[in-house]
This record gives sequence, C-alpha cells and structure tokens, in this order.
Amino acid sequence: ALEKALAALRRAATLDAPSAETLMLLGRARARAGDLAGAEGDLRRAVERLPAPPEAFARLGDVLERRGRIADARDALVDYATLVSGTAAAGQVAPRIAALSMRLG
Repeated sequence: ALEKALAALRRAATLDAPSAETLMLLGRARARAGDLAGAEGDLRRAVERLPAPPEAFARLGDVLERRGRIADARDALVDYATLVSGTAAAGQVAPRIAALSMRLG
C-alpha cells in the first residue's frame, strides 16, 4: 500500500502548484519508506506554502531529528507548537522540544 500511496502522491506533486497538504503527505510517505532526504525536501516545500498544515512542521521535525539535524528539528517543532498553541498537541510536543534543547546544550 505504501508504494501505491507514493506513486499517487508523486503524480499529484507534479501538478503546477501542489498543495501543502499533498507535499506533506508525500513527505510523510517518503519518510515511512526510508527516503529521509526526499521527505525533508517535500516537507520543506510544504511548510513554505500557505496555508501550511501544522502537522507538516511536526513531520519535518521528525525527519530532521532522524537525520541528526537537532537544531533544525527543534526549530520546526517550535514552529509547530506555535501553530497549535493552546491545544493538547502543544503540551505534548513541549517535552520533546526541551529534550532537543538539552541535547544542543
């Protein structure tokens, strides 16, 4: 099913102006398939589009952390927390932001 999802999302992303949601879903699928570099590129494009889904920032943070880019991962998660402030999701991501901050010293 992952390969079918990737194929469909790749086709959708070739449109003139793919939505941030499409790019986020493609990045998420690529990350699941182990293509972290491709996932990062798609997710970066997703967060640059307006309106960017908050989840795109969280997914970008996940990928960047997996790639060892701790400062960038923390920044993406801070952006996510800002977008979802006042919700349970903001509280859930706070310990992770703190852990990444501590890793950075």
